Amino acid sequence: MRHAAEGASQRGMRPVIYNHCGVADAPVTSGRLYCAAFTADLRQAIAHVHELHPGAPITVAAFSIGANVLVHFLAEEAEARCGWLHA
Repeated sequence: MRHAAEGASQRGMRPVIYNHCGVADAPVTSGRLYCAAFTADLRQAIAHVHELHPGAPITVAAFSIGANVLVHFLAEEAEARCGWLHA
């Protein structure tokens, strides 16, 4: 992900790297442990980026178990018919 973020930055994008709670040495700061079905943290991170840069396009990429979290999140958002999700 670091190389992808560097490439995005070189192309004028603002990359953000999000590590799911308890993954990649991200500290566990709540009573929740890792669960690929838990998408609230990802949702909060995307909402925060959207608040910082309203109107800016948001592109999300993931790999490995992070891809499972992302697919679950996208399914939830599609069901909610959110306004920001465009496939």
